[in-house]
Amino acid sequence: MWLETIREISGFGGTPLYIAIMLSFLLTNHFTEFLQLFVALILAYVIVMAIRFSYWTKRPDYKNKPKNLWEKFDEGSFPSMHVIRAIILAVVISLFFSNLLITFVTAITVLLVSWSRMHLDRHYLHDVVIAKPIGLAIIWLTIKYIVPIIL
Repeated sequence: MWLETIREISGFGGTPLYIAIMLSFLLTNHFTEFLQLFVALILAYVIVMAIRFSYWTKRPDYKNKPKNLWEKFDEGSFPSMHVIRAIILAVVISLFFSNLLITFVTAITVLLVSWSRMHLDRHYLHDVVIAKPIGLAIIWLTIKYIVPIIL
């Protein structure tokens, strides 16, 4: 039961929840927030793929050598894509609601996602620590420079 709870915490940085939140912004006519999440996700994947293909590190629970490019990306440990997505979601949600309590909850959620990824043996400490500034840089560039050009 405890392990399942940790996996659920990890899910806050997962792709399904990210896409669900992104689409909920779109369906409620909050196009700017949808675009921020969409562009940031694409940028995050491009950056993480570039890092993982040039500096590939195995996960703590590494078992098999990757057989193709997708497996190489997916089995790479550095940096944590879950933490990057969690950071991006936290920033967009915090800015959207402009509420101190929601900002606090999203910040705690990012820390819990980071902890869960290490506890599940999917990442090392440096993977989740470095993911935070990468995620912040991605969402800052997206909000400050990329989305204003698109809109």
